[in-house]
Amino acid sequence: LVATQGQARCRDWGHEWARHAAGILNSAFREKFFISILHTMYKLQLGMDPEVVATGNLPSSTAAMAIAPVGIVNAGNSVAAARQAWELASLVHPPEMAFCREAAAAVAAIIAELMDADHDIVSGIENGLRSVWCSRKDGDLATDIGRAIGLAHASSGFTEFRERYRGLFRRDVQCDSRETVPAAVALAVLAEGRVEEAVTWAANFGRDTDTIGAITGAICGAFQGRAGVPTVWVDAIDRGLAQEEARLAAELVAVRMVKANQEVSRWARCR
Repeated sequence: LVATQGQARCRDWGHEWARHAAGILNSAFREKFFISILHTMYKLQLGMDPEVVATGNLPSSTAAMAIAPVGIVNAGNSVAAARQAWELASLVHPPEMAFCREAAAAVAAIIAELMDADHDIVSGIENGLRSVWCSRKDGDLATDIGRAIGLAHASSGFTEFRERYRGLFRRDVQCDSRETVPAAVALAVLAEGRVEEAVTWAANFGRDTDTIGAITGAICGAFQGRAGVPTVWVDAIDRGLAQEEARLAAELVAVRMVKANQEVSRWARCR
């Protein structure tokens, strides 16, 4: 996103994956990656076209849990965020798993909306979901998220919500985005957008906790900003890593400003 000034597409992301593939596949960290990611990296390393390397991949939340930067570089424009997220997600999610692309689009769109300070947590989510199109014959993700939010409102607290959610949304593959994304969004609502509560609950939710935590944290982080993250959490991070993340965040914001200025300039030239 930074290298393309926010205009990244599937091929750009594929080339970036390929650039890092050897270092990841030959390292001790290799076992930390989901099998579909490894398969995709192997194919890219062999020179396969990024447009087709997702073929055969399992349903997952790979794109959805990593898509927050797309929401940032499209802050305030949830339609653009959804479209770009859908395009980028095609690198790892094949057409028959289009609901995984839809999940990434939903998360990016929600974050783009919640960067707008005029939103509360619910209105930001609702507006973001209006920017996402349905890819499923058996329903759509927005409906699933709405059901999950309704369940959160109807529950007495986190524990009851967790148990009821498992009974209604559990999938055969625990990282299936039709299970993880509604849970993550509903937890953000249950916590009223508070980072500490939402992430703590996500970490204790069970099933694909790292995915749920990453998405919930991104949503609430967009809503509350840096001030919402507990200082003790930030202080516990390696100083070098914290500085790197702060630098990346600043670069993403700068990219958004460039995109915004380009949009204004183009509009000014329109007849």
